[in-house]
Amino acid sequence: MNRSLYTGISGLLGHQQKLDVVGNNIANASTTGFKRSRVDFQDAFSQTLRHASDATGTAAGRNPMQVGLGARVASIDRIFEQGNLELTGGDSDLAIYGDGFFVVQEGQDLRYTRNGSFQINSLGALVSSEGLAVMGLNADVTGALPPVTDMGAIVLPLDQASPARATTRVGLSHNLDANMSTSAASLGSQTNTAGVTGVSGTAANGLGGTWNVTVTGAAATQSAFTGNNAAQPDALSGSMTLGSLGVTQFGSVGIAVDGGSAVTVDGFDADMTVSEFMARLESQVSGVDISLENGELRLARTEFGSGATHRVVLTETGSNALARLFGAGTVSAVNGTDSTLAATGTFTTTRGVVMDPVALSLGEVNTLDGQVTEVLDLGGGGLAVVAANGLTAGTFQVETTDTVHETSIVVYDSLGAPHNVSLAFTRGEEPNSWYWEAQVPAPATTLSGNTGMVRFSESDGSLASWTHDNGASTLNFDPGNGSLVAITLDAGTVGTLDGLTQTAYQSTSLAVEQDGRPMGELSQVDFLDDGRIQGVYTNGESRVLAQVLVAEFTNSQGLQSQGGALFSATSASGLARTGAPGSDVASVVRAGYLEMSNTDLSKELTEMILAQRGFQAAARVISTSDTILGEVIQLKR
Repeated sequence: MNRSLYTGISGLLGHQQKLDVVGNNIANASTTGFKRSRVDFQDAFSQTLRHASDATGTAAGRNPMQVGLGARVASIDRIFEQGNLELTGGDSDLAIYGDGFFVVQEGQDLRYTRNGSFQINSLGALVSSEGLAVMGLNADVTGALPPVTDMGAIVLPLDQASPARATTRVGLSHNLDANMSTSAASLGSQTNTAGVTGVSGTAANGLGGTWNVTVTGAAATQSAFTGNNAAQPDALSGSMTLGSLGVTQFGSVGIAVDGGSAVTVDGFDADMTVSEFMARLESQVSGVDISLENGELRLARTEFGSGATHRVVLTETGSNALARLFGAGTVSAVNGTDSTLAATGTFTTTRGVVMDPVALSLGEVNTLDGQVTEVLDLGGGGLAVVAANGLTAGTFQVETTDTVHETSIVVYDSLGAPHNVSLAFTRGEEPNSWYWEAQVPAPATTLSGNTGMVRFSESDGSLASWTHDNGASTLNFDPGNGSLVAITLDAGTVGTLDGLTQTAYQSTSLAVEQDGRPMGELSQVDFLDDGRIQGVYTNGESRVLAQVLVAEFTNSQGLQSQGGALFSATSASGLARTGAPGSDVASVVRAGYLEMSNTDLSKELTEMILAQRGFQAAARVISTSDTILGEVIQLKR
């Protein structure tokens, strides 16, 4: 009976311990980084009532006969399975994904925790929620991290400034429009003797400079004939009658225009006036003008040009009207001439480069007055040069402005003072070429390397070359205070499209980057996913300040809990392997998250029921054994 009592007691004690563990798991269901525990039972020593024996020729072997003496707790194991990560939004909250631990310092001892609820105290130290120093690596002033062997308490240099740095490189990128032109034109100040009245438009080639244009030749003339009447020399008037002028034969008059068949006109009489006679002839054909000039009749072709194509011939049959009015029986207006106007231009760019003379095209001849009113081809086309009253032999001058695209960028000297460098790209005389010029305003003084040329490939618009004038290789200027500044202007890689380009797209070229900066103060601390702590300064610099390290163990279950979510290493856990998360060790860090407890309440509540039932059953064993013992005692009575 006593044996069953002690067996029941062992069951009570074991399940009581299991209930303690389950209760602790449930109590820490909301503890950051908590790892639940489990109880492993094993049976206690068994009392042997009969030993096992071998089989013989006449009897079978016997199995041992034993009675167990209860159960005991073999171990209480910590379960280090990954807990869920909770997004907190806290800048300094960190969570580990993997088997690692954060390293903190308690007194002189190192402790290990999964609770990454960290804070930065007033001294810049990164500490846990219990105020323990978080261990890691502190970067130097350049952001370089020391080796892992230099691990120490993380202290962020909150008062450390970011030093000024002089600009040494400016990166250029984007496009210069291959078809770009802002080259507006105007009439030059030189005396205009060619009859030009206006200039407008934009030069297609985009070049700025001066066109000196010489016009030679004369405008087209009109085929015309002026008569010499016999009756009233130089005194004809439209009201005179044909009869009064001695016309006695009124047959017909033939009018032939431009070598065509003659049109016969008749119906004349002595009472017809000179004006009626002229109107009668003009009404029968087009392109003929008969007028009175200085008391004589004038016959003319209304269109201007060579008499071979623009002419009028009058003949008469059975009439003496032409002979009396014009002084000749056949009147021929065949003396017209074509335009001989021509223009030659010489262009001198704003940089003093004199281009070869070119023959310029002229507008069409106006057949109504023989005039040419346009000069074409200036600036490769696009310019409208107008002579409203017709071109004449002489000279004129046209001014065009340069096509310029500008960009600018702020650079810094060695003291961090800003200087606005402006870059102007001006279209060059050679195809696919642009002059460039850099300017730095006072108090800075440009020393050298501020002008040059950039050329592009004709095939794809990629960079062909970037050169400075006078053999310079950098833009050099004196900032007026501090060290001299030398800046490399980086237009990209020759033969590629990774920098400046020239294609038929709008000009968007920019100075996109530079490597200088003014002095800056720390404005923000960012925790990165790889455990690095980065400082952001007011001058735009981002620099690593520290690195949180993570420790891993061969046997995490060998760690000893110290309370407060802290563990210490033991001989069972082995030595810590400490390193940068994700590189030196497999565990990684997630910033802005905390690891939740891995306690599963549904599982723990089930284990609680099992512990309760086990405890109740063990208690029933004791009470039943007690009852039987009572009956044994009653036997004596």
